[in-house]
Amino acid sequence: TVSTSEVVPTVAMNIFPNPTDNQINLSITSADNQNVVLSVMTIDGKEVIARNVETSTFTQTFSIDVSALPGGFYFVKASSNKGVAIEKIIIQ
Repeated sequence: TVSTSEVVPTVAMNIFPNPTDNQINLSITSADNQNVVLSVMTIDGKEVIARNVETSTFTQTFSIDVSALPGGFYFVKASSNKGVAIEKIIIQ
C-alpha cells in the first residue's frame, strides 16, 4: 500500500482563460527538469491534441490552439514519468 503522504506531485498546472474559444494558456510549475506531455481530451477520454514540452524548475507558460475543437467540456492533462495533473476546461 502507498500512503497519500508519500505521494509528492511534481507537476502543477493552471489554465487560463477558462472558458475559452480559441486558445488556452497552461502555466506549468515543475519540481525538476522533465519531459511533460500536454493532452487535451474529450469528456470520454479521447485524446484530440497532444504536445511534448520540456519543463524546468520554475513556472513556464505554454499555449495550445483549441479553435478547431467543437464547443464543450474537455480535460487537459499534463503527465510525466513522475506525476499527472488534470484540469477541466470549457470551450465555447
